[in-house]
Amino acid sequence: MDCKSANELMMKYMDGILPHGEQELLDKHLAACDICNEDFAAYAELLEGFGDIEIIEAPVDFAQIVMAQVAELDLYPPKPAIKSSESSKAVDYAIFAAFVFGAAVFSAFAALVVFRYAVYDALTYGGYYSHAEFIGPITFAVADFVELILHQASIGIQWLAQNVSQHHSLGLVLFVALLCVQLIMHRKRKGVINE
Repeated sequence: MDCKSANELMMKYMDGILPHGEQELLDKHLAACDICNEDFAAYAELLEGFGDIEIIEAPVDFAQIVMAQVAELDLYPPKPAIKSSESSKAVDYAIFAAFVFGAAVFSAFAALVVFRYAVYDALTYGGYYSHAEFIGPITFAVADFVELILHQASIGIQWLAQNVSQHHSLGLVLFVALLCVQLIMHRKRKGVINE
């Protein structure tokens, strides 16, 4: 018998559930093994010390009493409801007002850019020369900038269309290669191909 098995038998002995046949095996091992014999003596001394302790039986409704006391502890108090204050409403109104104002300014500016000739003519022929001198250059500068961006974008699109049409076979090869890579990755995920 090894020391681990002997230790298990010692625990059964201390609990008072060791059968007579196993008691003889334990006694033989204790006679041959000094380490287990010392452990057994230490366990027996502990058991003797515990013998002086009075065992108290718990009341039948002990678990119910403890659970009722735990429920009264209020370990998880409810979170307080968030009340909307006047200051948060004021912030909400200010954000909304800023959004409306920004939308109005953007719309007015967009209208000036789109209808710049009509606005400029109306201001010039309507006698509002000072306004026309102020608004005219701004709207024309913005319109020129937008036209420049659109022109550059159209040049880029034309270049792309030319190169794709001239090198359509290269595009087809790249498409097929990407399709093959995707198919291989899909088959690896499904377990059809091992790494």
